[in-house]
Amino acid sequence: MQNLAIIGGGAAGIMAAISAKRQNPDLNVQIFEALEEIGKKILVSGAGRCNLTNSSIESKNFHGATQKFIGTVINQFKKDEIIHFFKDIGVEMYEEFKEGKKSGKIYPITNESRTVVELLLSELNKLGVELFLSTKIKDVKQNDNTFELISEEKSYKAEFIVIATGGISYPQIGANDFGYRLASSYKHNIIEPVPVAVPLETNHWIVKRLAGIRTEAKVTSYIREKKPQTSQDEILFTRYGLSGPAILQISREISIRINREKGSACIVTIDLLPMYSRDELYNKLIRRWSRRPNQDVLFSLYGLVKNKIAKVLLKYLKINEKKKNKDLSKKEEKLIVDTLSYLEMKIISTKSWDQAEFTAGGINTHEISEYTLESKKIRGLYFVGEVLNVDGDIGGYNLSWAWSSGWVAGKNIAKVSKTLN
Repeated sequence: MQNLAIIGGGAAGIMAAISAKRQNPDLNVQIFEALEEIGKKILVSGAGRCNLTNSSIESKNFHGATQKFIGTVINQFKKDEIIHFFKDIGVEMYEEFKEGKKSGKIYPITNESRTVVELLLSELNKLGVELFLSTKIKDVKQNDNTFELISEEKSYKAEFIVIATGGISYPQIGANDFGYRLASSYKHNIIEPVPVAVPLETNHWIVKRLAGIRTEAKVTSYIREKKPQTSQDEILFTRYGLSGPAILQISREISIRINREKGSACIVTIDLLPMYSRDELYNKLIRRWSRRPNQDVLFSLYGLVKNKIAKVLLKYLKINEKKKNKDLSKKEEKLIVDTLSYLEMKIISTKSWDQAEFTAGGINTHEISEYTLESKKIRGLYFVGEVLNVDGDIGGYNLSWAWSSGWVAGKNIAKVSKTLN
């Protein structure tokens, strides 16, 4: 009997096991997980709700590897196949509505990640996949046509091995760089990993004074020679800077510039009233000011932005909040409008791995087959999920990559293993 050893019991590793075992029941499949249970990252995904996938999955939603590499993988196990897979094992799903529109994010109807993990575990047990929990693999050696996995207690042999150790984000639940070190030992090149979907740090005067305030906004990142990135969603002001979905979405290129390239010149602009163009906002405020000339300027901003934002903004602009609308100078009017629609902040750093959702970087995919995810250097060695230099946008794309890449590797191993029996 052929043996498949999977190092890492996360989304990609679990899917690789199910895919291989379903397509070759005679294959002996084992998952080695260093933690006491599988699926720890699945449990924290989507703020504990598990954003399983997205209603629109295209290669443009992913970064790092070439579009050809990514497209070849995701087209072998598409979004509809992901949804069918989870329905088949018992997970009912819905697409989230936000502000009256479909967001594209697909969740289990229970809104509990535990639902997904337990049903995946049930499927693994049904198929007879062996789980070795609390088993930390320290090294992997190749002997002729087999691999030897060495743990702290004993060693295991396998003809096929899948590295599904993930990225470095969430070190508090066991994430580490073992997969990169193992790949390096087999002469694979590693694109330096950096944290993405990560909060940003700035020393702008406003942020500390608005710490804890959440608001809908449009944010845009500007980095020399790179195309500006824009996202509209909720932002969170913090004592150190900026967070929230809109900020996490644009953090990737900023993190690469600061953490990998050791550069600077990263600017984020915030449009606090994205529903209006700059001219529309100007005209709206002019009408407000002219209708109530004796009103305090502070109150003229209430109802447009949160009260705390209005107070802090005027203080930042050095405009007395009790100043009457009729006494505003043209310069002050322009300052208010410009700041509401284009608040500029210099980003000095990002938060670290313990606050990042994903990893950008990893094993160079030029050295991996896009059709099978097998190493081009070592026969029988496969890499799946976030350990590869592939990361997706926020919104279920990273889990989608895990499901698709795991399925592709498992399918190919099942096919090859049948020819060796």
